[in-house]
Amino acid sequence: MCRGRTTRTSRFLLKFFYSTYIDSTTTIIIIINNIFYKKGDDILFRYDLKNNHFWYDFYKIRLVFSEKYGLNYEQTNDLIKGLVEEHLNLMGIIP
Repeated sequence: MCRGRTTRTSRFLLKFFYSTYIDSTTTIIIIINNIFYKKGDDILFRYDLKNNHFWYDFYKIRLVFSEKYGLNYEQTNDLIKGLVEEHLNLMGIIP
């Protein structure tokens, strides 16, 4: 959805994503082949370095994009994958 496109919708979702999930309270923790992205006490994302899998919190991310913006599972995965590949430079992840 956001890969390489600068549509009005993708810019809005990117702004929403960053303002909601990534800020000065976000911490990154690396533990044995895993990178955890935490906001407060909540783990929002986990990236498995060994298997290239990228998980995101169902209740804090998936449901928000589903209920607030009407994105289905595949659309949410495409959005997250595009954002992660573009902004974290992690290519070929498996959400």
